[in-house]
Amino acid sequence: MKLAQCKNGHYYNQEITQFCPVCGNGSGAENTNNILVRNENAFRNSSDDTATVYLDQNMETEEMTVPIFDGDPDDMPTMGMPIAEEVWSPVVGWVVCIEGKSRGRDYRIHPERNFIGRTGDMDISIYEDEKIALRYHCSIVYEPIKKEFMLVPGSETSTFYNGELLEKYVKLNENDKFKIGDSTFVFVPFCKGDVSW
Repeated sequence: MKLAQCKNGHYYNQEITQFCPVCGNGSGAENTNNILVRNENAFRNSSDDTATVYLDQNMETEEMTVPIFDGDPDDMPTMGMPIAEEVWSPVVGWVVCIEGKSRGRDYRIHPERNFIGRTGDMDISIYEDEKIALRYHCSIVYEPIKKEFMLVPGSETSTFYNGELLEKYVKLNENDKFKIGDSTFVFVPFCKGDVSW
């Protein structure tokens, strides 16, 4: 499903329609009518409070019927949308901040590569330390076949591993320490020995 959000904040499936079925905004939509569906291909049904909407400009593809709402937009009815299942991966270990502004906070490590940076789209987001790069300061990789963890440096940032400048990837062992920015972290594996997912 290709979920989109119109400018009014409604979610809709772009694989089914090119415009929002609630307010008519989206590609091919026009805000000219005072009905809920505002599109040149919307036809008000006289028998009830619905409108028939064709899903393309040529009125050749299947049609759908949606409710009309002429009142205050804040009073519009709520329409449910199917949401894709949550995608998650199991925890394989942690890093715990032992020095810096995030002292005492733990961060989960998941299988494969875990990018570390300050922005929210990083796998491990450490936003409190302004000396950490916004994105890709370094990364931790968990290789599930060998059950090995590796610390990989970023291309333009300094990462220190057990007190030494990290110039190439190293295997992480339990209780190893690494420092990025003003923060120091200790590595705690979950998957080790007979424990794995």
